[in-house]
Amino acid sequence: MNLEMLIILAVTVLSTLLLYIAQSNLRNLKRLRNSDDQNATDLVSILIPARNEFHNLKRCLDSLLNVDYPNLEILVLNDRSTDETGTLVEDYKTKDQRIKLLQGDKLPDGWIGKHWACHQLSEAANGTIILFIDADTVLNRSIVSKSVMAMKKQNSDLLSLIPGRKGSCLIEKLTFPLIDWMTLCWLPVKLASSSKSPYLSANFGQFMMFRKDAYTNIGGHSYLRENLLDDFELGREIKRNNLKWNLYDGSKDVTTRMYSKSKEAFMGLSRSIFPVFDYRISAFILAVAILSSLAILPQLYIINYTLYGGSGQLLIFLSYFSMIMLSLSWLVTCIRFNHNLLTALIYPVIIFVIISIGIHSVFTNLTGTTSWKERRVNKFKIKF
Repeated sequence: MNLEMLIILAVTVLSTLLLYIAQSNLRNLKRLRNSDDQNATDLVSILIPARNEFHNLKRCLDSLLNVDYPNLEILVLNDRSTDETGTLVEDYKTKDQRIKLLQGDKLPDGWIGKHWACHQLSEAANGTIILFIDADTVLNRSIVSKSVMAMKKQNSDLLSLIPGRKGSCLIEKLTFPLIDWMTLCWLPVKLASSSKSPYLSANFGQFMMFRKDAYTNIGGHSYLRENLLDDFELGREIKRNNLKWNLYDGSKDVTTRMYSKSKEAFMGLSRSIFPVFDYRISAFILAVAILSSLAILPQLYIINYTLYGGSGQLLIFLSYFSMIMLSLSWLVTCIRFNHNLLTALIYPVIIFVIISIGIHSVFTNLTGTTSWKERRVNKFKIKF
């Protein structure tokens, strides 16, 4: 068997495996449902870091005013905003006494801004359950109640929800389906729930509900004060400490609008990609090689056969088969998370867009020019 055949066989096996994982997750990645047990009385602290979020925060707070959970407090930390974020929260305080405004302290050396804001919020929280959400997140009326019930039933220490992402610009419309595809097709949820491996987990900053004692025991945001991926890393630390992690599909109950322009989306996604690989060049290169192979190799073999002939029939059959499996995995993702179905036809373009953003992420981390909310992020040690 020659090298070409081995490579396309590997691509075919991986493509088939991704579709299998997706089909498995359709059964095991559940949505939360209303519970007959409505006796939860735990105080829930909803914690929102907000820096220059005036245009996003109104939608978020409007949704929180309608949340049906009976015992909660809503803490918003104004992280030294230069817009009217603080004034907006003051106005909402007059509408609902559960809303409290905190003014953020000066950012200490060695901290990322958002993590420092979350740490301050956690210190001020009175609840036995704390829920971190982003300022651009909108919650369904019943999702807090359903999440608390699920947390108690599953004895969870961390419960996270996959949000519904609404793309406002081209980069978002291309990359949001890919984020959901990576979750649905690359993370076997049933195995991840029982595995002790910290890397078999996924968490989303739009909705992270902790038992406060578990959050405190793992060190909270002070543990990862310099790590850009607070959501993923907090979940990994929960598993490292043999605590219980659960992931649900919250795309119908939690929605987010992250960026308004493609440039903002590109820079925001770039900030997070290289940290996913723990700043390891080798891991990033391997991921690029795998994704590139999935995106173009079958098509190249087919184009070459069409133009010049000569390739074996088995190689061409495997090329077509792998393309069909990949397209089906994208189609399943689009149906589950309500993305445009045409995405399943242009997945090679999407993969190359995310690779481009990833290369930018590596470059900014290598040069120490990564920033978040107009603040420079400390340069991390690059690993090989």
